[in-house]
Amino acid sequence: MKPAGVLIICCLLGLNIKAQSGMWVWIGGTDSINVDSNNYHYGTQGVPDSLNYPAGDYEYVYWKDNSNNIWIYGGTEIGYEDMWKFNTHTHIWTWIKGPNALRIDSVPPTEYGIKGVPSVTNNPGYRGWGCASWTDANGDLWLFGGGGKDTLGNFGVMNDLWRYNIASNEWTWISGPSLANDSLGHYGTYQVPDVENIPPARSECTATWVYNNHLYLFGGCSAKTEIGALNDVWSYSVSDNTWSWMSGLDTLSLFTGNYGMRGVESATNIPPPRAAYTQWTDDCGNYYLWGGTVFTLYQINNAVFEMDYSDVWRYNNVTNRWTWMAGDSLANSWGNSSGYCIRMTQIIPLSRMENRTPLLLSKTNCLYGFGGDSYAANGALNDLWTYWPQTNDWEWLSGTTIPESLGNYGHKGVLSGTNMPPSRFGHVSWIDQDGNLWVFSGRDGNTVIRFNDLWEYIPDSTCLAFKPVYISQQGDSA
Repeated sequence: MKPAGVLIICCLLGLNIKAQSGMWVWIGGTDSINVDSNNYHYGTQGVPDSLNYPAGDYEYVYWKDNSNNIWIYGGTEIGYEDMWKFNTHTHIWTWIKGPNALRIDSVPPTEYGIKGVPSVTNNPGYRGWGCASWTDANGDLWLFGGGGKDTLGNFGVMNDLWRYNIASNEWTWISGPSLANDSLGHYGTYQVPDVENIPPARSECTATWVYNNHLYLFGGCSAKTEIGALNDVWSYSVSDNTWSWMSGLDTLSLFTGNYGMRGVESATNIPPPRAAYTQWTDDCGNYYLWGGTVFTLYQINNAVFEMDYSDVWRYNNVTNRWTWMAGDSLANSWGNSSGYCIRMTQIIPLSRMENRTPLLLSKTNCLYGFGGDSYAANGALNDLWTYWPQTNDWEWLSGTTIPESLGNYGHKGVLSGTNMPPSRFGHVSWIDQDGNLWVFSGRDGNTVIRFNDLWEYIPDSTCLAFKPVYISQQGDSA
């Protein structure tokens, strides 16, 4: 159902322009040459300050609240347990909650408290590896799964569900076990909600969306093994506190999927299992999935390799059916491109995983995607794309096709056509009220640099006008 009163406009003003579209400006943090991911300033908890700045990490959990602030929590490689808020109007960070410490070697057990009871002492603890996250209609922030430490202090893959209330600054453990690695969960009866249902533990499941105040998630890596992946769809009812298994297989699988006919919805269509993908929700509530990966084995020496995807899928929340919209049906596609600012159905971006679609401060009928890591290209990427589902077209706006690009920082705060962020994946990204793209943190593919830089991308109106005209209804996207 389309939210009442939402008017969306996203239009292209020009085509076939060969120069790079738009310009980047380095806003904050350190550059990759002198990078120090621990270069941070917490300040006073709860007090915004222009000097405040989080440390850099990879795969933060992140949200947009109903006041259009960006929130980040956790992180994969350092061991953060802190919550930060970024004000998209003032561009100032605030340390909101957490111990102000980097404790990867001594991270304590998760502080669960009593299920269903909020408390200032509750905390999901160290979380990373692609947690699912949502913002509901009331403005509460939700977190599910990922990698973390359980109530006994054992590290593993989780399937617990948490809610954070901004006003009270309290976490609540809502459902799921307090112990890691529950690889079975409880699927129950297909599409029937039940208080006993719970998705199996999983990581790299960042493709989430909200529809009619139900929290949806798709796939991810199972707690059983990284080999194979999941392709199930789950829905959680905020009002009833129940999970429902809505679509997909109830087992870990290397299933190749069923693509059907491009652009044709069918009950037999189903994406191949995958993890570390990106997502997007249109103004009608349809959910889109782009890219992702599944790990498998060579028959010789049992060597692990990735199968990255370039395909786009649409999920219909009303019919619970999938449609293969664009991209190749084969993994590790090299794709193709025809230069900047050329919008064509035949264009396909390089296959990738841990790319990021920005959180939207306004609704739009365009998908904006930046970066990712590509097995085919053997490295991280810094290309910027838009996808137009109305016409099923891709458009390449910025960046290179060369993996592990060092980018060009230029001078901090100075906009330039030669500026470009280094290649990265697992970053945080959003689009502000003016239609500009922001990118924060992430990591590169080869040297394992954890960036702590902040970038802003300003589109070129002669190629792309990305100016939504209506701020999105509360809780209708995540």
